Amino acid sequence: KNTSEKDTHFLEILEVADFLFGSLLDSALVLLDSCSIPEDDAHSCHRRTAVRKVSDSSGRVAYFVRATAGGKKSRSEYLCLMNGPESSYYCSCRPFYERLRHASNTRVGSSVQRPSDGGALCKHLLAAKMATLLDHCLDTSLETEERFVQMMVQSAVLDL
Repeated sequence: KNTSEKDTHFLEILEVADFLFGSLLDSALVLLDSCSIPEDDAHSCHRRTAVRKVSDSSGRVAYFVRATAGGKKSRSEYLCLMNGPESSYYCSCRPFYERLRHASNTRVGSSVQRPSDGGALCKHLLAAKMATLLDHCLDTSLETEERFVQMMVQSAVLDL
């Protein structure tokens, strides 16, 4: 796509996301924007990318989203898992846990609100999704499934 088409696509994505997510989108974009840098400094871009997408040879994908300053926990990033539009979502941040807990306490019928309904979505999950859609994340492909599992375990240990 040329630059004009990319800009139009970007604006269309933002319009829809703003309609669906409102202030949560604002928080996600602030998180993404806080780590962006000018194109002329591409070397340091990898160190300041807000979202890292990590995949293994079996196709599993995890996102590591940079934490914003000022949180109670001293952690540099959160683990986010997204397994398709109708599937499970997970973030290791406290607000995700609280929203999920609240959503499960206010069930409608037999189903909990999905993140696409605004139920348990947090700014980290939305930032990961937006970064993927806007091609604004650092992709890392791991050669072994063992290394992927090791990264998941290390992230889980940080939550203890």
